[in-house]
Amino acid sequence: MAVTMRLIRMTAFPIGVIPEFSLFRQNPEGEFEKCLDFSPAFSIAQKEHCMDLRNIEEMDRIQWKLPGDVKPGQYKIQARFCDDAWPDMPREILTPEFEVTRF
Repeated sequence: MAVTMRLIRMTAFPIGVIPEFSLFRQNPEGEFEKCLDFSPAFSIAQKEHCMDLRNIEEMDRIQWKLPGDVKPGQYKIQARFCDDAWPDMPREILTPEFEVTRF
C-alpha cells in the first residue's frame, strides 16, 4: 500500500525538511509510539541531511510504500524540519491520524 503526503500551510520558502520521516503507531493505551523511520520519495532530487523545498509543487507528492509487516491499527507520520525559517516554526509536525487495515 502506498502513502502519498504533502506539506500544507507553509508559505515562507524555502522550507528545510529532513528527508527521513517517522511512522508512529497507537498503542493499547491510546498513545502514539514511534515504530520506524523511513525515507520517502520526493518529487525533487533528494539530499542526505536537509532538503530545501522552494515552492508548493515541491511539497506535493511525497510518497512511501508501507512495508508488508505493518500491522493494522491507527498511525501518524512525523516530518521534521532542519531550519529556523521563522521564530514560531515547529521543529516537527504530525499527520492526522489514519487507519491501516489489512492489505
